[in-house]
Amino acid sequence: MVDLLDLPDALLPHLPALVGPKQLIVLGNKVDLLPQDTPNYRQRLRERLWDECIGAGLLPPRGYRRPQHPSGDRPRDGEDNANLPSKSSTVLRDVRLISAKTGYGVEELISALQRSWRYRGDVYLVGATNAGKSTLFNTLLESDYCIAKGAEAIDRATISPWPGTTLNLLKFPICNPTPYRMFQRQKRLKRDATEAEENLSQQEQNKLNLLKKHGYLVGKVGRTFTYSEAQKDKAAFEFDADSFAFDMGNEPVMAADKSTKRVKLTPEDVKDAHWFYDTPGITKENCGNQSAWFTVVASNFLPVHITSLDKADTMYQKHAGHMLLKVPMGGEERMAEFPPLVAEDITLHGGLGQSEAVADIKFSSAGWVAVTPQFKDTLHLRGYTPQGTVLTVRRPLLPHIVNIKGKRIRGSVAYQTKRPPALVYNLQKKR
Repeated sequence: MVDLLDLPDALLPHLPALVGPKQLIVLGNKVDLLPQDTPNYRQRLRERLWDECIGAGLLPPRGYRRPQHPSGDRPRDGEDNANLPSKSSTVLRDVRLISAKTGYGVEELISALQRSWRYRGDVYLVGATNAGKSTLFNTLLESDYCIAKGAEAIDRATISPWPGTTLNLLKFPICNPTPYRMFQRQKRLKRDATEAEENLSQQEQNKLNLLKKHGYLVGKVGRTFTYSEAQKDKAAFEFDADSFAFDMGNEPVMAADKSTKRVKLTPEDVKDAHWFYDTPGITKENCGNQSAWFTVVASNFLPVHITSLDKADTMYQKHAGHMLLKVPMGGEERMAEFPPLVAEDITLHGGLGQSEAVADIKFSSAGWVAVTPQFKDTLHLRGYTPQGTVLTVRRPLLPHIVNIKGKRIRGSVAYQTKRPPALVYNLQKKR
């Protein structure tokens, strides 16, 4: 699993050597956090993820043809077809976009796993810290991929924005996709696909409206077989929009619910079982004469302040550690231990015009800035990051994101953000 917001750094170095001669499906998580900049943006993101995986040394399946890149979105030097790795033994079966949080793409992932891997062995979920593995583990635990009794007997993984929360191997028994179960599952999926929004329970409608209000990409994840009546009454949507943003003093940790009635798996329940494992996260080490657009893609809780160059140093020294800048928090005591800022000069050539970004400048774990210069313009920029963190320049993930800006804020060079339309994946629209 990779964090789409963190490309290309999301792909673990030496992944083929780590995985070995295994079948691999790469999941691009957090697609719900990427606003729609063009109608086909999901297809473009999926093709981009294919490119990054192949460039990292993963062997594509036989017959795979790399997507044609539009002008300005070509692979970097050394990443073309002629330079694909030939000695990798890790076969990349598929690349999928999902949201472990809102459920988008999860039902399709389950169906793909049941068709391709069936019940031949264990499945391991690997990836970097904070990629969303524990959230997907919890979603699959409540789905058809886990045996019905296991969803009530196994504790959910603890979810936290801080890396390293999952310290041990978590697992649940995989449900054997027998022909009867597959048939019943397809009947349920077909029934769910024809279900209108107004037919959902009031609790489900309230949570769906919250998701739509925030413009998230939504998918409903259900269960075909249940073990007890309590499971049938469980809400399909479990989502807290506020948990995407946090500060140092308010960590939104969502731990397992402590039920008064515990169901236990017996040796007979798990006899000859194959397991799905959630593994601990792997930590990675790691001015033109015309105007230009800088689109900040980050949490709404992270303030953006625009100031002149001659005031920037004074502003940071005065407000770092306090409420105005939000991050880092902790006052003078925290700033005494905080690493110094390190500068990196960046030159971007060949602007593509006012509607298309030429590059993203990604700040480790915080978000990125999409840079849109004037046509054929060259920009000389300088970015600062805390020592020990990474600043990455990449091809734009959302090249047309500048087009979703709203009205200009009076008395400022900044613009309001235009709210993107909600995308509800597998429910009919109200008529």
